[in-house]
Amino acid sequence: MFSSAWEGWVGGGPPPVCELSLCTLDSRPKCTEDKDFQTSTTYVAAYWIIPNEFVNFTRQSFIAVEERVHFGEEFWRTFQNYTYVGKHDSFTIGDLNLQPGRFYRSSIKFCAEENCCFPEVKSDGFIVLHSNPKTGGIEVVHEPILGESDQVLITLERMYDPDVEDEDEAIGMIDYYEWAIGNDIGIITKWNQVEGFPFSNVTHVRFQLPLNGSLDFSKCQRIYVRGYNKAGMWSEVSSDIKDCNVTDRESFIIPNLVIDAVGKQERGIDGMVHEGYGKDIFLDQNVAWKDSDIDYTPYKNILSAVWPNLRHRNYTWAVCKIINSSSNIMHYKDDILQLTDPCSSPNAIKCGITGEGYVNVRFSERKLLKHGERYMICISAPQMVVNHEEWNETLEEISDCSDGVTVDLTPPTAGHVWIGIDVSDNYQASTSDIHVNWESFVDVEQIAETRHTSAIRTYHLGIGSTIDGQDVVPFTDIGIANHYTLHNLRLQNGNEYFASVKAYDFTGKSTTVTSAPVIIDNTPPERTLSKIQISERQIKNFTELNACWKDVFLDNESGIDYYMWGVGSRKGHDDVIPFIKTEQDCEVSTKHNDFDIQEGHSYFITVKAINRAHLINSASSSSYKVDQSAPIDGYVYDGCRHNATDLMNDLDYQVDARTLSSCWEGFSDPHSAIQMYYIRIGTCPRCQDVLYQVPVGIIYDFTLHDIHLTCGLKYFTTVTACNTGDLCTSVTSDGVLFDDSPPNVGVVQDGIEKDDTNYQSFRNYIAFEWYGFTDPQSSLDKLSWKAGTKRSSDDIVPLTELPITKLNPIVVANLTTDLPLGRRIFVTVRVYNKAGLFSEASSNGFIVDETPPVFAEKVLAVHDYWPIDKDLVVFRTIIEVKWEVEDKESFIDHQNISVNYHIGGKVNSSTVQFYRKFSMVLMCAELEGKAFYKSSQGQVISSDKQESYPQCRATDYGHIDISCQWMFPPSYRYISLIYQKKSYPRSNVQAVCNAKGRFTNINANWPCCRHDSHVLRTSQVCAHVERNGNWENGILLGDSAYPCR
Repeated sequence: MFSSAWEGWVGGGPPPVCELSLCTLDSRPKCTEDKDFQTSTTYVAAYWIIPNEFVNFTRQSFIAVEERVHFGEEFWRTFQNYTYVGKHDSFTIGDLNLQPGRFYRSSIKFCAEENCCFPEVKSDGFIVLHSNPKTGGIEVVHEPILGESDQVLITLERMYDPDVEDEDEAIGMIDYYEWAIGNDIGIITKWNQVEGFPFSNVTHVRFQLPLNGSLDFSKCQRIYVRGYNKAGMWSEVSSDIKDCNVTDRESFIIPNLVIDAVGKQERGIDGMVHEGYGKDIFLDQNVAWKDSDIDYTPYKNILSAVWPNLRHRNYTWAVCKIINSSSNIMHYKDDILQLTDPCSSPNAIKCGITGEGYVNVRFSERKLLKHGERYMICISAPQMVVNHEEWNETLEEISDCSDGVTVDLTPPTAGHVWIGIDVSDNYQASTSDIHVNWESFVDVEQIAETRHTSAIRTYHLGIGSTIDGQDVVPFTDIGIANHYTLHNLRLQNGNEYFASVKAYDFTGKSTTVTSAPVIIDNTPPERTLSKIQISERQIKNFTELNACWKDVFLDNESGIDYYMWGVGSRKGHDDVIPFIKTEQDCEVSTKHNDFDIQEGHSYFITVKAINRAHLINSASSSSYKVDQSAPIDGYVYDGCRHNATDLMNDLDYQVDARTLSSCWEGFSDPHSAIQMYYIRIGTCPRCQDVLYQVPVGIIYDFTLHDIHLTCGLKYFTTVTACNTGDLCTSVTSDGVLFDDSPPNVGVVQDGIEKDDTNYQSFRNYIAFEWYGFTDPQSSLDKLSWKAGTKRSSDDIVPLTELPITKLNPIVVANLTTDLPLGRRIFVTVRVYNKAGLFSEASSNGFIVDETPPVFAEKVLAVHDYWPIDKDLVVFRTIIEVKWEVEDKESFIDHQNISVNYHIGGKVNSSTVQFYRKFSMVLMCAELEGKAFYKSSQGQVISSDKQESYPQCRATDYGHIDISCQWMFPPSYRYISLIYQKKSYPRSNVQAVCNAKGRFTNINANWPCCRHDSHVLRTSQVCAHVERNGNWENGILLGDSAYPCR
């Protein structure tokens, strides 16, 4: 096929997004690629595409409209003769008289010369759907199922288009159906699309409502069904779910025992309405209440309710505020609040007693009802017996509540109203149809839960030739919808028309909104004698083309809406620059310059003018030659050079908030010279929100003074270099970030343990940990630390720089000089951000204590529990000892106690650690085979400091049969050492003694199979030697089993 043609909505894009709170499906007409249906009878719009291989042969185009005629086989006849359309790719023919229910199509003819044309190209056609669907009967079957959701089955006569002659085609024009549920007050659910018809035939459709629970039949429930044709027009049918108007049998509708009611509006003495204030209601005894149970009240001073079916004559009533009401599913009955005494409800705001079958609860000016809040009236009455002349009647105890009312004191809040598909369309070509759209009006449901999906009861629509006028179409009730199309109108070309939408809420208040006018225009723009021009005789740069076609087109009815302009190798063509939409008519250029053109070749500018009714005309310029060569890109740096000989140095961060500098190099032009540099500065690449582009001449650096930079923002400098042909190129720096704030201060902790260290025993070692330093602007760059006897001082360790790594920020430093004793030492950490600013924090400090604790009172056996001689222990299993130890530098942290061997003895125990105790009872299972145990200071427990004479130690091992057991009675702690003489597993015990033969270290951690050297290598003795390098002027003697160290 030579080309393709489609019918479509003229003007472009999908309809705007708006608030559609009433429907689950947007049924408004939309702009489609190829439409098959339309409602207008006065115009035809089409667009087409010509294949590229035929573009160069086409000089002019023509369009015609054809109508389908039914003569057995499909036959088309000419409805509108060919009209010249030039080189356009779309066109609208207006002022037609299309017949509803008929099919039409567009026919396009492309010609090389006047009498040399290619075969016509036909569209696939469309049908005019001008009338609303025709409706039929509806039947509703309701089946309540105990314990499950109600079943509601709808049987509906198929809707059809009344203008389509073929019966099957007429039914096929219906696109889909929607349903909603309402009551005698109004629709209470959204419109829901019917998903498929499981039961249907040629004439009827049947579907079941997807309910989730039981329907509330305290009010008349009604089903509404809408059928939409494929042009978006709809008709509606409805029926009671259960017969609400029964006169010959018991009604299916069972009203609530307590019915919310509303009285007449209060008026002042002058007869003026007192807005928001109502009067009392009244109900005579044994008289039926004929008004419906209300869901909304327009009054803030009174709440009323009736209970016409009760005769107790003694009622307790309470007004309860409904909190957290589950009213989002409106057609299901609310759970009735059962209250034995309604006044005891925590939500009761007012209560009382009455003997009438109604109540009027008035509220003072200081306690008026609030807009948007929901209230219910609850009553209770005790069981009573009514004495009649011939018999007695027992009235059962009653406790019930109304289903509640919502206070609505304001009229609906208006939504936006507009005419046409596009909200910005104020013009149209059709003289027979007006399509009105509006956003859903909102009312009290905007701030509170209500019993209806929307608090709008209905909409009325009117059309007039003046604001708020209805001289064309008077106000018409259209129900709940968001759009409506009016047909068979006689609109005049050049005149303007207004649409008015009035929304009523359930209290009778209304709000009216009038749309902006739509102007009828069915003629395209006129072309004048003015020419299309550019600022230069030659095309040097399409981004600086500056094309101008001011006053080339004229449209008196709707004016020019926008232009489509392009550049081609022939008049009317756009093979170089495809047509671009613009609203400007002068100084028009492209945003880029990457087009396939040749220097020295001639090109033409073609402009299409589209008026606001989307009708089109075009014009082409004279030929223009191309001369295009822009300068070569250079480099732009942030920062400045102090003198001309300095190298370029790009800055990434700065702290100066008043100036911003940049410099550049490398711009050149092979064909001409750079004649001007331009500078612009912004907070994003190529932006100019800081400095709008200004010329700076032929210089290579620039400084902007007296500004106020924002912390944390990055600033970019863009340099534009232009040659003598006004061709330019732009380069942007990588940006400099302004940061004048130091990092956030963190925490410094002494030591590498979990808790902060206050004391240490080593004088040549410092360890600390830092965390919490952050910088949200420029991030952290480096770290320095120092140590001194005061916070932030460096009299011990000078400021030392360290890199910041992702590892755990712990620093361990081995010092060459000893740390001072008895003085608190502070570690200070200084952290720098990438802008060079720093913050520092100091630790709490620590004290070096290298001296062990001092025994103020040596370990002594005491005589509190048994008679004991000075040097004798009577019992073989119990020893009680006392001592006193102190440390004035770092205080006592914890203590260890054990019973060790002495000369000739076999008593031994494990070490016990404890805190703040200077006495202990030790119980030993057996001492060496005698009736007493001779003990002296240092023989029971060795606690003496090492002697001052030369430090001599000896070590050896022996295999010992030993079994030790700790026992901790509730009353005291003791040690039980049990020695067995039988063959139990042996341990390889390493013992170290001093020059007096007293044990200073015992290691019994290994079995007898371990070698002596292994026991020594894994002991605390070896660790002490390796850590300190010597024995403090002493030696350790051992036999040949130990290696020399």
